[in-house]
Amino acid sequence: MPVINQQSSILSEQELQLLTSYSNQPQQTMFTVYSYQYNQPLPECRINSSNSLEQLILMLTASPHGVAVLLTDGIELEPALAKLISLLTHRADIRVFWLGSLPSMDTNLPVFIHCIDEAHLATNVLQWKNYITRTFSEWLAHYSVAFITEDENKKISHQQHLSSIGLRHVEYFTAQAALSKLNNQKLLIIDIDILGLRLIEVLKALAHNEQSPIIIIYGQRPNNLCRATYTLIKNKGFPILASLTEPPNKAQWHKLLSSLFSKVYLKLWVSEEQVESGSYPIYDLLTESVSSYFCSYGMRKKQIARLQKTDGIRYIINVQSLQDWLSTGIKRGMRGELAREMRGELARELNCDQYTIDICIEYPENIQQTSTLFSILVMARLSNAKIYWLVENEHNLLTGLLTNFPISDVILSESLSHMLITDPSDVLLDFIEQAQKQQVQLIATLQPSKSTNEALALYGIESVLNKQRYIE
Repeated sequence: MPVINQQSSILSEQELQLLTSYSNQPQQTMFTVYSYQYNQPLPECRINSSNSLEQLILMLTASPHGVAVLLTDGIELEPALAKLISLLTHRADIRVFWLGSLPSMDTNLPVFIHCIDEAHLATNVLQWKNYITRTFSEWLAHYSVAFITEDENKKISHQQHLSSIGLRHVEYFTAQAALSKLNNQKLLIIDIDILGLRLIEVLKALAHNEQSPIIIIYGQRPNNLCRATYTLIKNKGFPILASLTEPPNKAQWHKLLSSLFSKVYLKLWVSEEQVESGSYPIYDLLTESVSSYFCSYGMRKKQIARLQKTDGIRYIINVQSLQDWLSTGIKRGMRGELAREMRGELARELNCDQYTIDICIEYPENIQQTSTLFSILVMARLSNAKIYWLVENEHNLLTGLLTNFPISDVILSESLSHMLITDPSDVLLDFIEQAQKQQVQLIATLQPSKSTNEALALYGIESVLNKQRYIE
């Protein structure tokens, strides 16, 4: 199943290339366990083992939602352990299994499942797999799909494939019926080989619906036409999963949907289980008071709603995709007034005033300026919300984003903050200078103290994120 070269789809080029070679064998698994220096087989799991902790961190950083990582007690001697713990705190969707003796008090893992031996490990992994399988099956059974095709042979083939993998709500439309009968389906599959396909009119009709579907297109058209069609759909503001030159077979459909599930939806489902995370205060050094709560990624809406509400306190939510916070899907109208509607809906769920909600993003360079998320960020800034950019590493200090993105504040990670007050690099100093020119406020991740505050004042930094104080 060849794919069209594409950019900015929900699935990356590498994932799509893997999809094309996906086997028809039923033994293929959707369960991935990453590990450090452990490569013993686990039933029906793919083990991605690494002998380098730095490599493991890179693998986990790029992993989709819903994976697991297996750590053994020997990892406590590794100098990069703090970096791994920081990642796992941020990625609360990753299930952590700890094999061997309990970690020491210095190893501050946020949440983990302790396995005293390999038999206990196998039992816990099985429970995790059963939960993911049950969740995926339930999601498939409720997921609504619209399919535009006029080829009866294709329709019969797809009906068999999609029904056999668990989809229960698939509706088929002709090109003409698609102009008026599409009704808020979550996924739209379009056969672009249809000669009478009026794609622009279909997209215009979708614009009047409450929800915007994720789109897959496929067809045996020239590559440049497929790429142009892909670009057209993306520029109309629709999230697109893939552009394919052939219809997927059963195994590939399963892989496509499981990839979509893990990329977009799993975080919502996992957050309803026992994954816990918390918030940290941001201190204003001038007033010596808390100005905001930084809500870590993975923190549930119910947790945020339970936070103590104080006049003047703002709530910073970590946004990696719109689906993280809009469980009902992407609604039309977001490009204008829905930035305000989103805040109103969230405010009710988070038990706070809508004008106290701010947004934190981590990789703004990955957000397309034609996307709905970019539009929401602009509208939020125009409504006086703050847009925070959390920068983890020196290579993420991209000064161009300070001039072309609606960022109000930059949060420097602990490593960058320590570098700043001990031995700042030229790259970091140049970034700070550019931020000051663009009137972007800087926040250090440090424990406040007199000496620290004085050092930060030299760079005009008046706020700190204190990760030594954890608020649930």
